[in-house]
Amino acid sequence: VQLYAAESKVQKHYEEKTQHFLHAQSRSNFYDATLFSVIEGITSIAMALMIWYGAHEILDGTVTVGTLIGFINTLNRIFVPIREFTQQLTVFQRAMSSLENIEKLFREETDVALSETQLQNEITKKLEVFENLTFENVRFRYSPNSPYVLKGITFEVNKGDRVAIVGTTGSGKSTILRILTRTYTNYEGSIRINGVELSSIPTGKLQRLIALLQQETYLFEESVGFNISLGR
Repeated sequence: VQLYAAESKVQKHYEEKTQHFLHAQSRSNFYDATLFSVIEGITSIAMALMIWYGAHEILDGTVTVGTLIGFINTLNRIFVPIREFTQQLTVFQRAMSSLENIEKLFREETDVALSETQLQNEITKKLEVFENLTFENVRFRYSPNSPYVLKGITFEVNKGDRVAIVGTTGSGKSTILRILTRTYTNYEGSIRINGVELSSIPTGKLQRLIALLQQETYLFEESVGFNISLGR
């Protein structure tokens, strides 16, 4: 953002995206406060009626003060779980919303849709041994309205080659790797491994072809062997 001096543009975009969330959050808080106030009001009215009725009964000698206090405590115990339940309604609704988002992630297609078994076998056979990687006029930008980070990238890497991609900060070096691992998929142009288009390679096979060491490394709290063999 700072590299392209796009602070004001990003801020405007962020504000537009968060307006809907702000409105929904405000409505949720309003309903939550209203429900809580209603329950508290009902509780207070019930207590007042109990004290008023009990006071008359005490004056008439029908009940004792201890009996009235016992009824008030019982009534208060009845309303406690109701009050607690209403306070948890908002938490429950947020949990359900989070669950829906998680389910959407699980339902997403994580692999390339290949309908023909023969085609899958042919691709797998071509990718048994790495031969070459080809970038042909690859262009990429993070969103339709943002400037291109990569413009017309073309190069070829053959088996046994050692290639270093150098450039200034923000020039797109890490972006090339993220495109190659299909972290970013909305690129233009052609990327082929052993002549097979990147978008046609099954995710599992692609992950076995590439060993990626990123700038920021995250390790699980397990053994070194577990972290090295993860996904293999």
